[in-house]
This record gives sequence, C-alpha cells and structure tokens, in this order.
Amino acid sequence: LIVIDDAVQAKDYFLKQRRANDKVILLHPLSNIETQIQEVFVSANRFDELHVITHGQSGKLLLSGGRTIDAAFV
Repeated sequence: LIVIDDAVQAKDYFLKQRRANDKVILLHPLSNIETQIQEVFVSANRFDELHVITHGQSGKLLLSGGRTIDAAFV
C-alpha cells in the first residue's frame, strides 16, 4: 500500500516505480487528512507493506494543509 501526499512534487516518479499489485492512495489536501488515512486502513483488507510518501522532520510526517502525523496521532 502506497500513500502519497498531494504536496509531493514528484508523484509521477513514485507512481511509475510501483509494482503492478501495489494499491496507491493519493491524499487530497482539501479533505480531512485524518479521515482519509483512517479510510485507507478500513478499505485495505490486508497489506504487507505501508509506504507513506510525504515530507518530514525528525519524528513527524508533514502533510498538505499543515497537518502532521507523529506518535500522538498514532
């Protein structure tokens, strides 16, 4: 499962690198990020790997719209 934040400029590069059976979710910046991520986990029956492609800082993932994911989010 690959989750790509809309703020990532090289989305096309990552989409070209995916395997045929990889499911890709593009996060939309105008929708609630937390809800979108929760829906990913609910809709994905099972996955062996999770790749989140976004920007980050130490201990945080930075998402579109100024949202962050850190240990408190999980």
